[in-house]
Amino acid sequence: MLTVQSMLNARGQTTKWPANMPSEKWYRLFKKRHPGVVLCTPQKLGKQKALVRKSSIMKCFADFQATVTDFDASILLDPSRIYNCDESGFSLDTSFGKVLSFVGTKFVYQVGSEQKTMITVLVCCSATGHFVHPMMIYPGTQFRGFRLQEVFDDSFITKSKNGWTNQSIFLDWLQQVFHPETAHVKRPILLLVDGHISHQSIGAATFCKDNGIILYALPPHASHLMQPLDVGVFNTMKAKWRKSVKKQNELEIVTKRTFALVFKDAYETTIKRDLAPQAFRNSDIYPLDPNNIEWQKILPDITAEVATRARGCREGR
Repeated sequence: MLTVQSMLNARGQTTKWPANMPSEKWYRLFKKRHPGVVLCTPQKLGKQKALVRKSSIMKCFADFQATVTDFDASILLDPSRIYNCDESGFSLDTSFGKVLSFVGTKFVYQVGSEQKTMITVLVCCSATGHFVHPMMIYPGTQFRGFRLQEVFDDSFITKSKNGWTNQSIFLDWLQQVFHPETAHVKRPILLLVDGHISHQSIGAATFCKDNGIILYALPPHASHLMQPLDVGVFNTMKAKWRKSVKKQNELEIVTKRTFALVFKDAYETTIKRDLAPQAFRNSDIYPLDPNNIEWQKILPDITAEVATRARGCREGR
């Protein structure tokens, strides 16, 4: 309705509707005339991501190909040498959606954590589906209330005041996790990251240069298109996480102390699937082919479209 109002205003048209806002009756008739148009629940898209355009993405792919080719063109043909790492937050307080209840029940509850704590997890995988051990970043200055041995073995645990990654933590991960676990891979190898400041430090750049790691920052606000983990892994992992939390809460509420063991189930279930290779294909990183990207994920330039239509109306077309 607001979109229709905006288009009418851009065209300079006036209608019988107050302030050009369509009526509910018009909306009902519109749906009847266009049965192929349905009401959907949209996915949340940040403002900056909404401004991304096809031309800028194509340029990013061209720059990416040129940069990697300058180092070693054979990397782009070898999926075992292409990695992507990214961080995502996992909340102790998950939303489980609707539950069954008797008609007339006034209060419906579901037991869960009251903590709003978010644990950051860094995940890394290659285009062949090789996952290196995940890193969990706990908020706080010290570990209280649980023992480190309660963390599942195949993981790296650390902490920061706010629970987010930083330059020091990322360098530790490169040195203690990524480099040792990819030592068997032919050098140089490519590590794709986002443009977050935590990935940009002299220490990280120097370590990568000395150890045959090409650290490449993907363009900002385009992770939903170009970053494999965002494109095809994290959604599944978070869905598994919610199920694992729901199961655990039936026995004991998930806390910082038990987070790692509960997360282990979601993580291991996810990486057993063939998600990573498909995610690299869907993001067109491997094989490299930006023409196959899902351009439907980019919002149409409504402003330009409205302006074009308005100009056409003024010219009598």
